[in-house]
Amino acid sequence: MTKKSISSIAKTDTYTSLSTFSSVNEMNLALQHYQIKFDAELTNTEKTVLVTLSHYSCIYPGVSFLRKRKIGELVGKSRRTIIRVCNRLETLGIIRQYSLKRESDLLQTVNAIVILPTDNDTEPQLTQHVTPAPANFVTPKSLIILKQKKEIKNTYIPKTPYDKFKERAACFISNKKIIQTLYGIYLAQTVLLKTAFDSEDILHSGLQSLTITLQATKQKTIRNLPGYFSGTLKKLLKELYFTTLHELGWNEKTASTPIGTPADNQAYTLETFISQ
Repeated sequence: MTKKSISSIAKTDTYTSLSTFSSVNEMNLALQHYQIKFDAELTNTEKTVLVTLSHYSCIYPGVSFLRKRKIGELVGKSRRTIIRVCNRLETLGIIRQYSLKRESDLLQTVNAIVILPTDNDTEPQLTQHVTPAPANFVTPKSLIILKQKKEIKNTYIPKTPYDKFKERAACFISNKKIIQTLYGIYLAQTVLLKTAFDSEDILHSGLQSLTITLQATKQKTIRNLPGYFSGTLKKLLKELYFTTLHELGWNEKTASTPIGTPADNQAYTLETFISQ
């Protein structure tokens, strides 16, 4: 599926305009409708992803801002699987994905995933198995969870990229100088990518490269650990580059040579480019 062009700024007014429901209860009714209508068509993974999206769509009813990788962590699937699932749900008319720009620098930021309202004309009779609320208003459980998460977030001190890098490396080595050397290589290879890719994606590639490198030391003798890490990181950054192209709609079978690759007669694919 071809990605939509980036046309909206990530800010409160945009989130409000994207909201498709007047309340969380209305969104839950739509979710129940889709679960009944597409019960035979959706896989268990697709059903789980849809429910997960609804759990994180309560502040602006129907609108969530979860990264594909985060959704994957929540449901136990890979980022690529989540991309396919979201595209499938969009094809069925259950959700819509919107690309957004950061207001500060107009660069791409986290996409908004919006659960769409149902067609009232075809909506089946839905039975809500919920005990009527008493006269005194009871806060919905979903909102209580959101409030608790917000409180935890406010008291949490986020780790820096170096903290995460050092924590991952400490599982294998204790030499601080080696860790600093490897982190320096990571910074050198990614310093020019910060304006082109999401910082979390870049850090993920760095941490994954570190894990691959350090696990390799358990299986064989590596004489040049920094060099091995540098080569591994280079390959994973190339994977990130091509993954981003695919998400933006680039097709290696029909498109010309990707931006940033040598312009010759060779037919470039993700596998051949990474193997160089």
